[in-house]
Amino acid sequence: MAEKAYWSAAELKVVDRCIRGIAQGRYPSRAAANRDCRKRLEALRRRQSGPSVPGFRRTVAAVQFAIDVRRKRAGLPPAYNHWLEPENRIIERFVEAMRLKRYDSLVVAARECHHELERLRASPDCPLPRPIARGVQAVYVRLMDAVKGRNLTWPHHFWSDEELRTAHRFACACLAGKYASIGAAARDCQRELARNSNRPRQFAGVLWHVYMEARRLGGPWTKRRWTSTETRILKRYVGLLIDRRYRHAHEAARDCHRALGGARSYEAVFDALTTRARATGVPRYHTPLTPEELRVAERYAVMVHDGRLPHWKAAAIACRSELSRRIARTGRIGGLQLRHADTHSLGTIRVAILKIAHSRNLRGPRNPHWSDAEDRLARSWVRWYGRYRLVRKLAPLRQAGEGLSDDLGEAGFHRKVSACSYRVSLLWRRQHGLV
Repeated sequence: MAEKAYWSAAELKVVDRCIRGIAQGRYPSRAAANRDCRKRLEALRRRQSGPSVPGFRRTVAAVQFAIDVRRKRAGLPPAYNHWLEPENRIIERFVEAMRLKRYDSLVVAARECHHELERLRASPDCPLPRPIARGVQAVYVRLMDAVKGRNLTWPHHFWSDEELRTAHRFACACLAGKYASIGAAARDCQRELARNSNRPRQFAGVLWHVYMEARRLGGPWTKRRWTSTETRILKRYVGLLIDRRYRHAHEAARDCHRALGGARSYEAVFDALTTRARATGVPRYHTPLTPEELRVAERYAVMVHDGRLPHWKAAAIACRSELSRRIARTGRIGGLQLRHADTHSLGTIRVAILKIAHSRNLRGPRNPHWSDAEDRLARSWVRWYGRYRLVRKLAPLRQAGEGLSDDLGEAGFHRKVSACSYRVSLLWRRQHGLV
């Protein structure tokens, strides 16, 4: 680590001369004072440096720090970069714009204000004396000084002492038992802060500050039990969710959170609502089958494997019927009084059965040979396909397969559309000696 270079007496004399220049108003800005001081220090370094012992070069930050220390000792004010009246009018205009919420952050306001000041300097109508060039950081600091004491807030800016005292007061009220929860105290704290500000604080930030203040005061943080009134409201919305009045759980949790008046956080309400809904055993929209329902689906998958059911769709239909009876019984016994006791969709149950069959390596429905009765129905569609097979816009093979599948269904047979399309194509190729 390099040894710290202390300031020599000769260097400090140069800095003091610059301080006297600041007091006499010879420098228009801090940057001008810094440049002149570094120029003098560089000249001093050249005079004192030798070929064997080179002098120490001071950085911009080091020179500015030395000037600030000596200036404070001399009792000089820090703002010796004087802002002219035209500049102050621009600053006041941007402060008013922030009060009217036209800017989401002080950084954005400072950048646009800096552009306005640069246009003022470049304008031929700029009054004399012409303003000096200012950086974005200088404009930012000037705006920050201008908004102090005006109760102006913007997203993500630091909390003022007054806001922290307000959060402390509501934390004390919560610990004294005046509020049922930290969330309820934070709601009232947010309303009070909004009365004295141009832009209300976000609830999450208010809740965090009230919580941290209450925690600093040593409040108990065990989970508070749900009261009988809260439980009654929660059960009502669980019933509405199970009864398909709400399609998604987050919609029911949102209305339940409002009904509770903010006594519980939304996350706590959502967790309690979904936990109770799962405990009823009644399926909801787009929810997977429960372990008990999967055991029922597995039994029907095995029936297809053993040949007791002809195909997976028949297994899904039978499984859905049994699950519907169970759901209706649960709604009566559990006191839910469901108006729409419904189970999972047929597609959901069929997919679950297919997944079980795949995981257990079960055989699917048998694929018996086509009977003479089925082929007789197929021949009429073979003739139709031969007549229109070159008319591509009709999709003849697909249309023949759909027609044959419908005819077979009316005759008591079950063949998929894809199987019927393949059979029509095969019979036509056999007629023409292509196979």
